[in-house]
Amino acid sequence: MISPSLREKVSILIFSKVIQKNKKFNHVFKKKKEMLTQMLGHVDIEDIVAIMISKFETVLHDPEDQIVKQLDDDRDMYLIAKGACEISYLDERNGPAKSKNDLKSKSRTLRHSDYFGEISMVYGCKRTANVQSTKYSTLAKLSYEHYREILIEF
Repeated sequence: MISPSLREKVSILIFSKVIQKNKKFNHVFKKKKEMLTQMLGHVDIEDIVAIMISKFETVLHDPEDQIVKQLDDDRDMYLIAKGACEISYLDERNGPAKSKNDLKSKSRTLRHSDYFGEISMVYGCKRTANVQSTKYSTLAKLSYEHYREILIEF
């Protein structure tokens, strides 16, 4: 068993570069740093990143693991630190499908630093796609509850 403090340090090591590469998170970090610098003086962006990473859970997936299923009510968001995931969705053309032939499946592969699940998290809607791990994958999972905490803190 790994101690909670060591687990947190490992998570920071794994996810800090992934989160800092993400343009949306990077924008949040810069704004938070400006605000804290005005209040407290010098603040390192790494400290802000560490606060955010503490809200994430590390999850590991094997190849072919189903991570997200289209139309589920789950509202978690994921960042890919290592590995790859395939996103696929069924598209109903010209209204509801009358047969399986009416459904068109579309897909794309996500890799290191990509993320998914943000649509359900932000808008509270059902999942818009299926996500399956295609390699051994290390993901950062942000629960809806922790997302709400981040909105308040940042």
